[in-house]
Amino acid sequence: MIDRPVLAITAQQSFGIVVALLVTVGWILYLVANVKKAKPEIGSELELAANRKPYLDDEGLEGPRLDRVLTWGLISLTLIGLGLPLYWLAEPGRQAGAVEDFDEVFASRGEGLFAATADGGFNCAGCHGGLAGVGGEVPYTLTDPETGQLRQVSWYAPSLNDVTLRMTDEQIYDVLVYGRPFSPMPAWGLEGGGPMNDQQLDNLIAYLHSIEITPEAAQEQAAELAEAELTSLQEAAGEEGAQSATIGAALFNTNCARCHTLGWSYEEAQRPGGGAMGPSLYNATNQFPDREEHIGFVSEGAENGERYGLNGQSNGRMPYFSQVLTSEQIAAIVEYERLLNEREQGRAEEIAGGQEADRGNAQEEAGAGGEDAEEDGGPSSSQSGQAGADELDDGEGGGGAEAGGAGEAGGAEAGGAGEAGGTGGAAGGGDQ
Repeated sequence: MIDRPVLAITAQQSFGIVVALLVTVGWILYLVANVKKAKPEIGSELELAANRKPYLDDEGLEGPRLDRVLTWGLISLTLIGLGLPLYWLAEPGRQAGAVEDFDEVFASRGEGLFAATADGGFNCAGCHGGLAGVGGEVPYTLTDPETGQLRQVSWYAPSLNDVTLRMTDEQIYDVLVYGRPFSPMPAWGLEGGGPMNDQQLDNLIAYLHSIEITPEAAQEQAAELAEAELTSLQEAAGEEGAQSATIGAALFNTNCARCHTLGWSYEEAQRPGGGAMGPSLYNATNQFPDREEHIGFVSEGAENGERYGLNGQSNGRMPYFSQVLTSEQIAAIVEYERLLNEREQGRAEEIAGGQEADRGNAQEEAGAGGEDAEEDGGPSSSQSGQAGADELDDGEGGGGAEAGGAGEAGGAEAGGAGEAGGTGGAAGGGDQ
């Protein structure tokens, strides 16, 4: 950054200074003229009394002298009468100029903070594509949550020349203070554990406004990124688990996936819209039964604490895309997000069908195992009955009656056991 002097003075202030100088010079000339006119009286007095100086007579005082004084008084009143209204008419412009001047001063200081480390800054430019903030890549170390192993990835940092078109100053301030956990973006504010005070953060935000592009340029930039992403999706269309190659998917990736798709920022994207820093989007149609309300949320976002959709309450971090995307592009993103829910439902039904088929196969196998056990086990029921009959034939009459009674009781007991087994089977079927 090139240091330059800041002239904190407006045109109105310059005019006032000139008038003040003219008035001062006039008074000095007046005093000099009066001193020259005051000649000492010839006489023996060492000091001339003030009341002994000859002055104008009544005719001179009430004539030319009075006319001159009144003329100058009229001129002064005219200047005051015209100058004050003109000054106050220019007051709004003066105040606007003061604000603009302060913004320029803040932005100049923010540029120094945004600059690379080699230039004395905090290296925002090193990650976000130079002082223009067009976006860039930065090396980042990931830690595997299961194994604890470290590995290097190349993390895509977003563009910042359009950040003020999709986030409020309060949202930007929140990101600067607390950073983005689990990403290369650290906390910069004192409250978040960083090195910058509030004044420095305000200077940074002023600088981001100074490099802001127009909404038309932002929409053109978004369209170019989406076209490049769509080409990549089309090239990967034949691969297993590939994302759908639609303009909605491409726009979603370039504008939403950073928050809603785990791993997208370092080219290891997992399930699209499955959630990362932002929530999962597979309940989009449940959250927004009304499609137009869904479009409105993506277009304008929601303030902190504001309700949205069905049972939704904003935390104030959702950006708004009405300036950086066209209405057609936003509609394409919404359609893609609503299709995510349908795909997830289809996947759930498919999984449920597979589980039901597995349970049916298990029951069939269990039934087949029971029949095999009956075939391979002890004597059959007919054989047991025949053995009982042989015992009865060998016994005496009393013994036969007793055996008959026992057989009757055994039959009743067996029937009760069968009835209980039938009830248990019905209950088991009800649980299933």
